[in-house]
Parts: sequence; C-alpha cells; structure tokens
Amino acid sequence: MHPFDATLEHLREQFVAGAQQRVRRISDLVLRLGQDSGDTAALEDLRQHAHRLAGAAATYGYPELARNGQEIVAAARELVASDLPVPERTLQRWQDTLAVLRLTIGRAHSGAIAPLTSRDLEPDGAVLLIMAWGPARERLARVLQAQGLRVRTASDRATARRALRNEPPDALVIDLAVQGGTVMQVVETLREQAGGDRTVVLFLTTEGRFDDRLEAIRAGADAVLEGEALPERVSAKLQELLRRQSKNLGHVLYLEGDPDQAAYVERLLRAAGYHVTVCIDPARFGETVAAVAPDLVLMEMVLPGVRGVDVARALRQEPRYHSLPLLFLTTDSVADGGMGEADGWLKKPIEPRLLLSTIDNHLQRARLRAELREFDSATNLVHHAAFERQLSQWMTTGDPARVPCALAIVDLDVTAELNARFGHALCDDLLRGLGQSLQSQVRGAHICGRYDGDAFALLILDQSEEDIEGALDELRATFASAERYAPDGRVFQANFSVGVARYQPGWRRPQLWLAATEDAVRAAKQKGGGRVTLASGSDRPALNVPRLRSKSSATKSRQR
Repeated sequence: MHPFDATLEHLREQFVAGAQQRVRRISDLVLRLGQDSGDTAALEDLRQHAHRLAGAAATYGYPELARNGQEIVAAARELVASDLPVPERTLQRWQDTLAVLRLTIGRAHSGAIAPLTSRDLEPDGAVLLIMAWGPARERLARVLQAQGLRVRTASDRATARRALRNEPPDALVIDLAVQGGTVMQVVETLREQAGGDRTVVLFLTTEGRFDDRLEAIRAGADAVLEGEALPERVSAKLQELLRRQSKNLGHVLYLEGDPDQAAYVERLLRAAGYHVTVCIDPARFGETVAAVAPDLVLMEMVLPGVRGVDVARALRQEPRYHSLPLLFLTTDSVADGGMGEADGWLKKPIEPRLLLSTIDNHLQRARLRAELREFDSATNLVHHAAFERQLSQWMTTGDPARVPCALAIVDLDVTAELNARFGHALCDDLLRGLGQSLQSQVRGAHICGRYDGDAFALLILDQSEEDIEGALDELRATFASAERYAPDGRVFQANFSVGVARYQPGWRRPQLWLAATEDAVRAAKQKGGGRVTLASGSDRPALNVPRLRSKSSATKSRQR
C-alpha cells in the first residue's frame, strides 16, 4: 500500500468517528431553532456545520451523507438570505434528515457501507414505491433515498400503472394493503414491458398468510417481506435483491501464471458483471487475498514454481478461508489428491457459459451457507451470537437514545420436568411454536432470536413499556391456557416468564442491556414464574401454572 493510501484510510476512519459529534451539534442547533425560530445566529451556525459535514463526506467518499447535508445547507441558505423565521415543516424535515444521517453514519462506522471511489460511482437506481400516503411511506422513501436511490411514489394501482409507462424502474416495492390483490395487476403490466423482467419486485404484507405469499410469487414477486414495514427492514431486503440483480455479482480473485489466459478470463468475467482481481505471481497471492477479500477464488493448478494444490492447502490453513469457494482451472484431468481443498474444477479450454454458471452456482451456495450459519435449526430464528451482533449493529445505527425501544427475554418454565417425562422432541415443538408466536404476534418486534436453550430475546421498537407488558402477558396467558397432549396421552400446560428492560442512556454495549433484561426475567422466575417483570421492578402476577394430568381428568374438567 502506498503511504498516502494508508494516510487517507486513517483520515477516513477519523471522519466517520467524528461524524456523530457533527450531527449532534447540528441536532442541537435544530432544537435551538425549535425554541426560537428567529434565532439568526443559530441558523447561520447550522448552515456552516451542515456545509462542513457535506463537504467532508463528499471528500471521503460518502455521497449519501453529502447529499443529506446539502439538503440542510440549501434550506438554511434560503432562510438566511430571506431573514425569515424557520417554518415548523422545515424543522420537522430537518429532524427526519438528521435521523437518516445518524443511520448512515452508524452503518459506515460498523463497516456496513464502505466509502466509494470514482470507480464505484454509477447512476442511481430508481424505485417505485406503491403505498398509501402517510408518515410510514415518507420515512421509507427517505431511507431509500439515503441509499442513493431515486424514489417515486404511488398511492393506488392506476397511478402506479401510469408511472410504469415510460421506463421500468430498477425496483418496485408494493404494500399489499393498497387496494388488496388488485396491485398484482401492476406487476403483470410491468413484466409485459420491455426490460420489465429485470425489475426487482418486493411485496410488503402484515398478514403473513401463505395464500398471500403464493399469489405474490405467482404474480412475479422476487420476495415477500412479512410483518411491520420498518424502513430499515425494507431497505436491507431491497438492497439484497438489488445486489443480486446488479452488475456487481461478486469479487473473483484469479490466480493465473499466464498473462494471456488471465486477460481472457478477466475480460469474460468483467463483461458478465463481476469485479475481478488478477494475481500473476503466486508469491503475492497471500497478501492479495487478504487485501481484496474475494467472494470466490479461481486458480490455475499449474503455476510458476509451485502447484496450485499447494497454494490451496496453504490458503485453507487459515480459518477465515475454510469456507471461501475455490475453483481450479486445468488443462489436464485432475489426478492427485489436491481436489480435497477445492469446491470444483473446470478443464481448459473454458466454455464461457459453463464458467459463468459454475461461478454463479458456487457463489449462491456460499451465500446460502452464510445465511444458514446465522439461524438456529430448531426454531428458524437467529441464534444467540447473531442476535447479539444484530442488536449491537442496531444500537450503532438505530439511535436507541431517541427511538422508543426495549429488550424482552422470554424463558419457558419447567422444561426440565417436561424433558424428563417426555423427551426433548416435545420441548422442541413447544419452543418452535412459541418462537413463531413471538415473531408474528408481538407488535414492533424488530429482531427475534433464540437466546439460549429455553429462552428467546426480542428487540421491540416504537411501543410503550405498558403496551409491551400488556401484549406479552396476553400472549403468555393464551400460551399457558392451551391444553397440549403428551405422547402417553396425558394433557399438560406450559407457561413462560418474561423480563423487559427499556434502553437506558449510557448503555453503549448490548451486554449491559441484555444483563438488565436477564435480571428482570430472573426476578420473574424467583417469584414463581409465569409472569412479566419489568427491569424497573413492577410485574404482572402469574395467572396460569404449568401442570400435568391424565387425559381422562382433562376431559372431565372440560365437561364441567
């Protein structure tokens, strides 16, 4: 790395680290103007601070930060020139812009977005958002715009079809609540247009019904996102779908000793939309793979002074490269034992379509494996480590000090007794059903994961403490009153305990928040279980206690 490159990287890190403080200063000035809309000194300070933030963001390759900063600058400049007080609607718009800025800076700080260079800049994508007018649509539009997308909106099917007449957008986001199923015809119209088959289509639904998903897929949807349409969830899913459709299909590192062969394969892969790094010198392969972090390695088996299989074995010695897809290219049949280090091989001369399809298949499998590693196999929810990682990222990007948020830990009671009597399979069924209920029925559940053996954890947004307590206790009472049948015919009931902790200022690490929530659920258990306890100390008393009885006694009880 050139010394200047190292310096520039250090300066970028300093900028991102200090950007939160810049936004806090701008936010303080907006609050000051909210108290006195005619404070010209505060308005001028606001304009200057936003201008400096936008300029630095553009210099270090963060165009979304620069764009949002410039929005504040432009409005402040007009108000300074006119010598007018700041309108209430402008203050609200600035608050929304600041929320997007905090989200974007948090993602940059966590590495979720990387700085752009001149080679990365491409024309913005276009999104048509079909949702009923309201705050939810406006918030989602702003978050998508912060990702560099041009957003158009439509409130009904007729408006959407008119918007599609000129040119198909890169993405279509449709709320199924808009005129019910008639929006399916919008997708049919889109797919009939030239180029409409390349548009990403994402449906949003709060119902979670299978027939809705099936109808959406039949209509041509690429994905259906169920549950509350939080802007961050929709944006993340849309970005994932766009990445699949974009020209940047992945980064391939190609180790090849012959420059002519390398030039051919590189040109082929670039034309197909892959980023490609070619390494001609095997001695530099180790530093190259560390520097570019490829999604897949393509490697000639016969290299100057070394065998490809030996390079592959050396690569696999590092744990971080154990699952990195690796394909061999060879002019001969693979004979020795080197294939154990590779995921596949292709014989030269290479048939272009076979090479491209093979690379694509291995990349898709690698992405699927990465996604599966995040999930608990019994409940299909993220496991403990993934939940904690996602919570940490949200604490960085979601601004928990301003967004109403709480953690809940839900712990199934008396599982040891049930396991001893009936085996683990029955408890696995209980846990699976409870996990599905928590994910689908708790309003505002943003992240839901399996916390440990018998417990789940939830991050709940935009709900009051009383609403969270009431909703979880209602779900608990329903769960506890249900009669279940054991393999030997006996009827049993199960219950769970809940601890809830609202975020407190100063909790910069998820472990502190989780520890407070664990203390709350532990307190619920110590009081006998079957209750919801808040970290603040109050709780709802138990209404149902798990019990076991014979099938005949259960029948008599129902008859009475």
